[in-house]
Amino acid sequence: MPQSLKNAILAFLRRDVIVSLMKHHKETTSLGDRIAVARTHNQLTTAQLSRRLGVQTKTLSGWQNSTSEPRANRLTMLAGILGVSPSWLLIGHGHGPQRT
Repeated sequence: MPQSLKNAILAFLRRDVIVSLMKHHKETTSLGDRIAVARTHNQLTTAQLSRRLGVQTKTLSGWQNSTSEPRANRLTMLAGILGVSPSWLLIGHGHGPQRT
């Protein structure tokens, strides 16, 4: 295979990796996005997680849609149930969901 073709393939693959990483970053840029990612990672439905938190499903949906935010006590409970740090939920830094 010619070197120019190899270089073109590598450039394409790198581009796909970068696009994928950017897409993941974009998907988890808000508190709501991070709640949804961690909930999905833990294989919980919105209804299951809201039941465990003791809130209505529409309340949790509001958090995930970034139309409202949890109070500090619920944020701490949420982090514990999802196995992430409160700082990761709030700003994306700290202990997030473990990738497998």
